[in-house]
Amino acid sequence: MWSKPAEAAVLGSMMRDNTCIPEVMAVIGEDDFFLPLHREIYHKIMTEYLANRPVDQTLLDGKTCDAKYLDEIAIEGYSPSIVEYYAKEVKRKARYRQVLLAVDQIKKMLDPNADVGEMITKIQGVILDVGNDWDSGSCVKAMDVAGRVIGDLHKGEVFIPTGFINIDAIIKGFKKGELIVLAGRPGTGKSALILNIIQRLAYRSLIITLEMKDSELVMRALGSAAEVDLSSKDIDEDAYARLWDAVYEMGNWRIDDSAYTVDAQQALIRRWKPDVVVIDHVGLMSGPGRSKLEVVTEISRRMKQMAKAEDVVIVLLSQLNRQVEGRESRIPTMSDLRDSGALEQDADMVWLLSRKNYYDKLAPGDPDYDPEVRLRIEKFRRGRPGIAELLFDERYVRFVDKKEKF
Repeated sequence: MWSKPAEAAVLGSMMRDNTCIPEVMAVIGEDDFFLPLHREIYHKIMTEYLANRPVDQTLLDGKTCDAKYLDEIAIEGYSPSIVEYYAKEVKRKARYRQVLLAVDQIKKMLDPNADVGEMITKIQGVILDVGNDWDSGSCVKAMDVAGRVIGDLHKGEVFIPTGFINIDAIIKGFKKGELIVLAGRPGTGKSALILNIIQRLAYRSLIITLEMKDSELVMRALGSAAEVDLSSKDIDEDAYARLWDAVYEMGNWRIDDSAYTVDAQQALIRRWKPDVVVIDHVGLMSGPGRSKLEVVTEISRRMKQMAKAEDVVIVLLSQLNRQVEGRESRIPTMSDLRDSGALEQDADMVWLLSRKNYYDKLAPGDPDYDPEVRLRIEKFRRGRPGIAELLFDERYVRFVDKKEKF
């Protein structure tokens, strides 16, 4: 389970030759040592080193253990070129211990009376966590990050365009690692809008639909893309041909209608590795908490963490409360987000959707009917907020840019 010679060789080398400390730091951390005393010695070495003070066994004597033991491990020290080998051995043993702990966790999860699907999801999470980010620590050199950032600026930042000119004019497109909250009153077209965006993307997309069954979502997407009224009984051959064309455009999609928890959703993301994830909607998700406020707050926090950790775009749909309908202007604000202000806080962008026809209950053919829709990008962490003007085609439940025609 552990190697005393390897741990002693690493610590001895760090004390004998301080120039090898950065090499060790790049491979292992304090928690990778098995022996508590070795973890304490490593911690003291790092404290002195980061304070720009020379490190040797004489300096550490009395701060961790007796001089005799420090002298013993100092004898085990090697040159920087060889210490890296022993550091990797310490890391390998630490990984092995982590695997053993994961096996113990999985054994405790096995329950013949439990829901098999939930049990599989939990087991997948344990297994994936063991292998996640082992070889590249979360703490990196600022210089390395700066180099990557400047390189990206030189090449041009990579954005995922939404396909809507008026939206992309404001945000340039989605960026991996971002959490976008798309909110509106029930029936304003949140699901339709994000489906239309997904249809225009040439990227791998995972749609987690908790409000509709997968078949309902696909039917709506097909009708919108093919411009076919699927409620009609008279669908001609041309319409069927357009529907089949729309089916082929879904080649990059994955759909799930049963992942109600963040853990289950993260397992799907790790399995399918999408670029964009849509979750419809947060109000139907389950999570820890004694109240809906606590549940949504925890979900919001973990969603942002997940977008960053898995390097994906997450579009989280949410509902607005009724206050906006009682307001004379009927213009939604971020304070109208239902259940939690955490969504506003954690999101990189907050989109608020409103349709005049929805509030005035107007239908196509009414004299005052206006298909114009305003998508208010109220929060935009990497730029200035704005309003994207769109049109809503109620017949095919789809959005288009204002300059486009139905």
